[in-house]
This record gives sequence, structure tokens and C-alpha cells, in this order.
Amino acid sequence: MIKRFFLLTIPSLLVFFLAFEIFLRLFVHVQEIPYAYFDSENQILKYDVTKQREGIHSLGKLCTNPTTWRVNNMGWMSDIDYQITGRTKPLIVVIGDSFIEGFHVNPNQNVVSLLRQKLGGAYDVYGFGFDGANLVQYLNMARYVDKTFHSDFFIFNIIHNDFGFPCRVDQRDGMLCLERDGDNWKEAPIKPYRPQPLKEIFHQSSFFRYLLLNVNLEQLDQTLPRLGRIFKMRKKRQISAVLPDYMRSGGDYVWHQISILAKGRRVLMVMDAPRLELYSEAPPVGTCFKRSELNHLAAELSEKYGFDHLDLIETFQNDFKKRGVRFEFPRDGHWNPEGHALAAAAILEKIKK
Repeated sequence: MIKRFFLLTIPSLLVFFLAFEIFLRLFVHVQEIPYAYFDSENQILKYDVTKQREGIHSLGKLCTNPTTWRVNNMGWMSDIDYQITGRTKPLIVVIGDSFIEGFHVNPNQNVVSLLRQKLGGAYDVYGFGFDGANLVQYLNMARYVDKTFHSDFFIFNIIHNDFGFPCRVDQRDGMLCLERDGDNWKEAPIKPYRPQPLKEIFHQSSFFRYLLLNVNLEQLDQTLPRLGRIFKMRKKRQISAVLPDYMRSGGDYVWHQISILAKGRRVLMVMDAPRLELYSEAPPVGTCFKRSELNHLAAELSEKYGFDHLDLIETFQNDFKKRGVRFEFPRDGHWNPEGHALAAAAILEKIKK
């Protein structure tokens, strides 16, 4: 009986898998991702130029908003290749996380590409973004960028969750983090990123990519605990203007180190607007302070260290009041093409001042 069950079930599952695989490959924009690579010489996490360098990104179970992505000759997401030597123009580098990486828009719609277009060839503009990077990793990326490309102008694109995970307890393989040294911070050794062979095999299949990336099956085991924490926060939450100390002191450490690296070169800190607060005038569920407090902190640190600062609150707020158009996707908080275009225009105006 058991043998008969398996003889019937296993072939049926194989047929279903193959049929679904063929259907997804032919008719659905299943998300693809490039292969991460840890450059041990420079201690930097980027993408492997020897593997897949072009692909499709899509959102959610319905695979909506299909866009294309491209890994350039140096292992970064960009519509152009980068030159280490032989450049004749001043170099602007834009450093950030997935917002600068730009999976959610086509390469020529990314804020970095738009800024390059708007500057009309007066500058070389290179973007360095990697999903999951935070403030501390931005510092590590800036050191790599300056060593490799000798930047003239640094732009850092800061998102609110960049302040949330600067500590070793949340360290991600391949990325720099901080750990406590008494009352101070120190940089912890970077744990090298190593690819997971089984996951790389799964990524060859549209079926498994759909489950892992579009359905986001890997995150389902965290959903119930997260909902429980949010429910408790809703019951107990009190809005406070007091930020956790590690955000303030960790941020100060990063700003200070960037000032040492820049050595008088121009630095522009771009701070994203707390967009959900702009729309609803309320903090997102699960926070105990308004995200705009992080905007104030970033501005204070930039003033302290003599950096230019661009807060996108006013830019996004004025545009939203005028047109009522949101700057992210319905179920994804990354900038949509509207958000990238508005940010690029605001950065350009700040650069020209």
C-alpha cells in the first residue's frame, strides 16, 4: 500500500513541478538575483562578475513591476561600466543600500543614473549600493571606493533603518559592524561572506526562485513572532522624541570616521523622508518614536562635522501635497520611479548651490 502510494505520488509531484517550472519560465516574470561575492582583498561585499550579470526583478506573489538589472564590470549595479584609471572628469560617488542598488526600477531610472544624466557629462557619477547595507557598511564601502576610484565628492543616501542595526549582534556576513568597547564603539572584524551552494542550485529554478524570492518563503517563519511584537507595541506604545543611545553614538562614530576619510573633500548626506508619516502624520506601527527624529539627528551630525545635508522631507512633502502621488510601491517601501526622479532633482539642486 505504501509502495503504491509513493509510486503514484512522486511521479505526480514531478509532473506538477515540471509543468509549473515551464509555466513560470514562459509566462511569469519570476524574480532573479545576482550572485554575491566577497572581495577578500578589499573586504567588501559586491556581485560576482563571472556569473549572471543581467536579470529581472519583480514584486510579490503576482510578480508585478518587472524591471531589469545589470551588474557592471566592477561588480556593482549600474547602467554603465566603471573606470579605475583614465577618467578626465571629477568623480561623484553615491553610496547606499538597496535604494542606490536600484533593483526596483530599470537601470536608467535609478537616482544615480538620473543624476548623471542631469549633470550633462560634467562629472562621472558612480553608484555603490548593496541590499542590507547600513551606516557602518557605508563607511566600509566609502573606504573601498576611495581606495579604488579616488573620489572627489561623496554622497551618502541614508534610510531610517540604516540607524537600526549598527551593532555586532545583527552583523551580516561580509559587512562591517560595530561592537561596544566600554563606553565607546570599535569596528568588529568582518565575517567573510560564503555562498550557500544549495541556495545557488535552487536559484537556477524558476519554481524555487518564485517560492524563495517572490513568495518570500524564507521569511514566513518570522511572520508570527513579528506580528506578536507589533501587537504588544500597539498596546504599550508611547511616542517619544528620545532616540536610543546607540543610534546617536553609533551615528556619531560613522560621521566622524567619514570626516577623517574625506579629508576636506565635499560630503553630502541625503536623508530620506519619513514617507509614511508624511502621508498619515503618524509613526509606522511598531516604532516608539517618530522617524523624523532620525532626520533631525542626521542633520545635527552633518552640521557638527561640516558636511552638506539634504533632508528630503520638504521635497517629498511639497510634491505629495501638490500631486498626491506616493513615492514607493503599494507593498514595498523602496522608491518607485517617482521617488528616484524627485530625489535626483533635489540632489542636483543641492550640488549646484
